[in-house]
Amino acid sequence: MTTTFVLALASFTITLTSVVLWFRGVRAVRLPQRRSGYVAVWLTSAALALVTLVSAPGWLGAVLAVASLAISGLLLLTVAISAQRLGPNAIHVGDSIPAFTALTDAGTSFDSQALLGRWVLLKFFRGHW
Repeated sequence: MTTTFVLALASFTITLTSVVLWFRGVRAVRLPQRRSGYVAVWLTSAALALVTLVSAPGWLGAVLAVASLAISGLLLLTVAISAQRLGPNAIHVGDSIPAFTALTDAGTSFDSQALLGRWVLLKFFRGHW
């Protein structure tokens, strides 16, 4: 095994392991608020992949390095563009529900006024992938 192939394999293994951990967190809705650990791992993996590609790795090493670079780059991009700030009109626990209408998944109309006088749990989910 050449050094460049070992670097490509290390980069791909790091990327694959972090992807498995990331999507386990997505499935369990337990992604950390501070993602600096993941970002550091993806940057390290991308750097290893770039070093590998510059070092003429051979076809298998190149495939692993390109795959690692593409996956790490995509995940870094999703983290970079996923920032979400609370707006000035954010709803907090105990607040009254604002008036709105929307379509249900069945295509029928829903009006929030139909919930007046009842306790309701609203859960909004924002995926991070």
